Amino acid sequence: MMFSFKRRKKHLEPARSSFDLSAFVSPTSNYAQPDWAKISAYQQQTDEDPVQFWNAVAHAWTQRVASDTHKTLQSENFLLVYPKTVSKPGMLLDYSEATRQRILRRLPGIALDEGHGIWVIFVFDNADLYDQYQEAAYGRASAIPSSGLFVNDGYGHFLFPYLDQGFSEGVVAHELTHALMSHLPQAPLWVHEGVAVNMEHDLAGSAPLEYDKFRQSQWTKATIKKLFNGKAFQDVKLSEHAYLTARLLVMSLVKLDYNRFTGFVQEARQEDGGFAAARKWFDVDLSEMADHLAHS
Repeated sequence: MMFSFKRRKKHLEPARSSFDLSAFVSPTSNYAQPDWAKISAYQQQTDEDPVQFWNAVAHAWTQRVASDTHKTLQSENFLLVYPKTVSKPGMLLDYSEATRQRILRRLPGIALDEGHGIWVIFVFDNADLYDQYQEAAYGRASAIPSSGLFVNDGYGHFLFPYLDQGFSEGVVAHELTHALMSHLPQAPLWVHEGVAVNMEHDLAGSAPLEYDKFRQSQWTKATIKKLFNGKAFQDVKLSEHAYLTARLLVMSLVKLDYNRFTGFVQEARQEDGGFAAARKWFDVDLSEMADHLAHS
């Protein structure tokens, strides 16, 4: 679904950063991740305003990644690194700004924009370059092909390969939801993914709900454990069903009571898959709930 705007937001081509990144990053690859811990320690020793400091770091970092193959463009809250083949990067920034506001409004008590520094988005020409960046930056690419990735490590950022504006909007809605929930790292992965897929559908019109596919592929006692401990999302045979089940569980809990769902998300823990919090806030067993959804 394309998003329309009544007026054009102001976009800027970022000026060259004054921050010298060379002492904090390997010279072997433009894609190499800076030493974020070292940069953070350095920041704590300076008197510079934290927002200005981290914005300067973000600009230096993105300019290094962009090199000669990409360009950079900035809006109020986002810094975009994009390939020269993307003809209208301003549309993507406008959509990101509007979607940030909509997520914050739709998820009170859950989504939060905190911390210092502008949000960074990396867009690549194709899936191969997207995978190459992951290999160089993080030492690995995802075992499951993905349309986008939010990295909550060091300086939080998200990345995806570019297909078209409609595809990009779905990815931005999904990954930006992860970004705005990054202050809840203790919550189980299925909670994060369930909320993100629902936001992707509601805000971008993507991720259609396929009930028939859900009913055709049932969980077993052995595989349901992988849903709640997060391993199913990296299992080729289970990942699609895991995303769908997580989405339906989140939809069901929100429908029962959003305020209680907020309490559940804040207290749910990876260690038990959210079972204790679900019993406290909804008096439900999550495994039984998932089984009920499959047969309803």
